[in-house]
Amino acid sequence: MSAKCFIDSNIFIYAFCDKMASKQVIAKDIILNGSPTISVQVINEVYSRSFSSRKAK
Repeated sequence: MSAKCFIDSNIFIYAFCDKMASKQVIAKDIILNGSPTISVQVINEVYSRSFSSRKAK
């Protein structure tokens, strides 16, 4: 039985970030091979970072 672990929003961001391949591999491993637990706050942070419309200056 694997232990549950709380996953921070940064882990999800790294899992989808192609610019940091080494962190991406680790993040995907944590998500797929663990027993992750997340909060509503983490979902909101990932959504906010992923879909925010930032304008470059």
